[in-house]
Amino acid sequence: CNLPRMPNARFDADMLIAEFGDEGLLADLAVLLLEQAEQQLADVRQAIAAGDSPALKAAAHKIKGGLGTFGADAIIEPAAALEALGREGRAAEANPLAEELASEVRALCDGARAWLAARAA
Repeated sequence: CNLPRMPNARFDADMLIAEFGDEGLLADLAVLLLEQAEQQLADVRQAIAAGDSPALKAAAHKIKGGLGTFGADAIIEPAAALEALGREGRAAEANPLAEELASEVRALCDGARAWLAARAA
């Protein structure tokens, strides 16, 4: 997928529909995002709280791959940095990045939720 990179985590439905070529597919992906994002963030927080660097690496990688589908650098960059901290055994240093990531994921989810609601109206 060669999505244009977006500096923030807003949900750009027009750009995503152009990329995926199917509004229905985007709706399915948006629903999946809303179903999974909070648990994925919880996995990151739990790994940090436990000082479990391998779990942090895995959880951050999952977010980077899954939410990277939406083309938001504001999510991909902190997720990649968290993945690196996990790889380096530095989970104890990850809280600020985890908070940044959570804020951006929530912004993306808010946009997806608003788009889905407008689409259903």
